[in-house]
Amino acid sequence: MALAAPVEKIADRIGRGIPHSRLARLWVLGLLCVSTASAQNVILITIDTLRPDHLGCYGYRRIQTPHLDGLAREGVLFTNAFTPVPVTLPSHASIFTGTYPAYHGVRDFYRFVLEERHTTLAELLKAQGYATGAFVGGAVLQAKFGLAQGFDYYYDRFQASDEPGFRLDRVQRRADEVVDEALAWIREQNGNKFFAWLHLFDPHHPYEPPEPYRSRYQGRPYDGEIAYTDAAVGRFLQGLRDQGLYQSSHVALLGDHGEGLGEHQEQTHGFFIYDSTLRIPLILRLAGSGAPRGKKVDGLVRSIDVMPTLLQALGLPIPDEVQGRGLLASVLGKASPALDLYCETYLPRLHFNWSELRGYRTGMHKFIEAPKPELYHVARDREETRNVWASERALTNQLRQRLREGFQRYAGTASQAGEVDQETLERLQSLGYVALSPGVDLGESGTSLPDPKDRIHVYELIQSSLLDSEAGRLDAAIRKLEQARQMAPDTLAASYFLGLNRFKQGDLEGAKAQFEHVIQINPDFALAHYYLASIHLAAHRMEEAEEAFRQTLKLDAKNYRAHFNLGALYVRRGMTAHALEAFQKAVEVNSGYFLAHNALGKLYEFRGQLHRAIASYEKAVELSPSYEEARKNLAGAYLKAGRRDLAEKILKQ
Repeated sequence: MALAAPVEKIADRIGRGIPHSRLARLWVLGLLCVSTASAQNVILITIDTLRPDHLGCYGYRRIQTPHLDGLAREGVLFTNAFTPVPVTLPSHASIFTGTYPAYHGVRDFYRFVLEERHTTLAELLKAQGYATGAFVGGAVLQAKFGLAQGFDYYYDRFQASDEPGFRLDRVQRRADEVVDEALAWIREQNGNKFFAWLHLFDPHHPYEPPEPYRSRYQGRPYDGEIAYTDAAVGRFLQGLRDQGLYQSSHVALLGDHGEGLGEHQEQTHGFFIYDSTLRIPLILRLAGSGAPRGKKVDGLVRSIDVMPTLLQALGLPIPDEVQGRGLLASVLGKASPALDLYCETYLPRLHFNWSELRGYRTGMHKFIEAPKPELYHVARDREETRNVWASERALTNQLRQRLREGFQRYAGTASQAGEVDQETLERLQSLGYVALSPGVDLGESGTSLPDPKDRIHVYELIQSSLLDSEAGRLDAAIRKLEQARQMAPDTLAASYFLGLNRFKQGDLEGAKAQFEHVIQINPDFALAHYYLASIHLAAHRMEEAEEAFRQTLKLDAKNYRAHFNLGALYVRRGMTAHALEAFQKAVEVNSGYFLAHNALGKLYEFRGQLHRAIASYEKAVELSPSYEEARKNLAGAYLKAGRRDLAEKILKQ
C-alpha cells in the first residue's frame, strides 16, 4: 500500500521524545515495514458495557470466552485500559476522534451530536482509499448522533415503538445480526482494502442472553451476554479467515465502558467514575509476521490511544488535534512516558441537576473532584473503597491542580446542543434525561449542587421504576418514584415519571399535579407542558389545552405531537384553517408521522382538494401499511376520483 509519509519518519515519530538505541529504532522500523507492506484492512470491534474482569483472558474463571482469549494470545492485551467517560455515545466519540469529551464536546446523550468539524478515524481511512462500513448494535449510536462521518455504509436501521416513553436503550439488534451484515458487506468489497467497525450491544442492561447461554449462566445473565457476544466475535473472525482476510487485517477490540454491578451501589454505568465503569478490555492484534503475539502491556492506556495506534500501524500521519498517543512503542516493549487519564461524567448534572464528576487518574492514584472530594491509592486499593483525601491534602491539592490544568489543556470549543429529532429526544428523555434545558453551561458547577454519592439511592430507585413501568408494573413503579421523591423532593425526574405513570393508569388529575410540580421545578421543561395539554384535551378543557400546547411549542417547536394535537383540537372547534396549518407543521418536523399525513388527507378532502387528499393518504399508507383508517380513507378517495381499480386493490392488500 502507498504510505502517506516515509517509513523512516514514521519510525522517528513513534519514538518521538523517547530515548532509544539504534537497534531499538531498527526494530520499530522493521515492524512498520512488515505490517504496512502486508496489511490492508482495519477491523474495530467495540463491545458495549464490557468489564475486563469478566473475561477469561483477564483472569476470570467463571466464564468461557475462548474467542476473545484467542485473540489476546494472537496479539497484545492491555491490562490497564480506561475510557474517559462511562457513557456509550461520548465514549465512542472519543474512540473515533482520539480526543477527550471536553474537546469533541459530546458530554452525554442529551441532545449532543458529534460535529462535522471533528475528524474521525473513518474519515482518515476513507481519504486513503479504504471502503468504510459501520454495523451498529444499539440505537444509541444511530447516524443522527454524528458517528457516521466518513462511513460509506452505516447500518443502523432499527425497529422501534412509536409510543412516547419507549426506552431508546432497549432498541438493539443481536450480535449475530451485526456479524451477518458485516460479513456480507466485507464480501462485497471483492478484495479491496476496507475499514469495518462492529458495535456489539448485547452485554448492556437488561441482561437477557439467548439460549444456551441463558441456561449455562443461570443466575449470572451478564456473563451469559458476554459469552454469547464472544461466540459472535468468534464467528466474525472465522468469517474473515474463510475469506482469507484475517492475516492481513489489523484488529482492535475494546469495551466502551464497564458496568457497576452493584459496586459503589451503582448497578449499571454513567453515574460515577470509579474504575468499575471506566476500566475496559483492550486487545490489539496487528497484522504482519513481525507483530507481537501473546504480549501484555501493564501501563495505563486510554481508549483515545486506539485511533493514533491504528494510524501508526498503517504508517499514516496522526492529526495534530488528536490527544491520544500511539502505543506501538509500548507494544514493542520500549520505554514510554507514563500516561494519565482525565475522566468525567455529566449524567448527574444533565439529568438531575446534581453535581458533575471529574477525575484525574495515574497508575498510582485517582482524584475525583466532587462536592465531597475523593482520593484513592488505586495501585493498592483497586476497588476504591478507602477515600484518603482528608488525611492527604497535599497530594489531593497536587492532583486537583493537574486535573484542572489538564482540562484546560484538552478542552476545545465544546459542541452545543445538537438538533436531534423530537422522537429521538422523547426516547432519550424516557431514560431520565429530563432535568435541564438545552444549552446548559457545562462549566464547573462548584460545590453548591448535591453530590451524586448522596443521591445514588434516588437514582437507582428511578432506574428501577423505569423497568417496572416498561413491564406494566405501574403500581410498583409509582411506589419507587414516591419513595425517591420523599428522599429528594426537588428531583424533577421522579415527579416527571410519576406523572407519566399516573397518566398511563388513567389518573389524569394525579398526573396533572405531578406535571405542575415539574413545571414549578423547571418552567422550561417542554414535555411537562405537553402532557398537561394532553390532560386538558382529554378533559375537554379546550382553552387550557390550547394554551398548554402553544406553550409546549414555544419551548420546543419540534414537538410534532404537540403540533398534531393542536390541529386535532382546532378540528374539534371547527377551525379548519388553523388545523391545516398545525398538521402541516407536524409533517414538516417529522415527515414520517403517518397520523399527521392521514389527518391532512381528511382536511384536504373536506375542503374539496381531492388530489392533495389522495397524496396525503398514500403517504400515510406508505409509512404505515397496517394503518387501517388511512387505507379506508385512501380507498374512499380513490372511489370519489373514479379509480375503483385502485380502491379495490388497496382494500385487498
